[in-house]
Amino acid sequence: MKATGNTAVLVAGIVAGRSLREVAAMAGVSLSTVQRRLKDPDVIADIKEERSQQRQETLGRFSQLRASCIDRLAVLVDDANAGISLRAIGLILNATGRLDSTFDLEQRLTALEGLFEAAALEVDDGDEAGEDVQAVDDVG
Repeated sequence: MKATGNTAVLVAGIVAGRSLREVAAMAGVSLSTVQRRLKDPDVIADIKEERSQQRQETLGRFSQLRASCIDRLAVLVDDANAGISLRAIGLILNATGRLDSTFDLEQRLTALEGLFEAAALEVDDGDEAGEDVQAVDDVG
């Protein structure tokens, strides 16, 4: 759900890293209203969506630069100056390692979130089943 009105202002302020007081002033609401709305699942989803969109935009901008950066580093790897060559190699290896770790972490986190959501659904289904059994016991 895309936020509108002062909810959009609230979401933008939170995503921008503003304090809750600043967000309240920007949105024209009280601090307690901001705190309450930050518990709303729709607002939480809007914040996650906005952060995700910002990350995608940033990644898109980096992707545009990545090819030329890699090309430049590839040239520097073969530089006659050993110090420059080793520095370029180090940068490439370091960046590759961090990128691999980030992707691995993201996949693991997504899998864990899926497990938690599935477990929460099982608990919800289990509670309802338990209530049905209790209701039958009460009637019998």
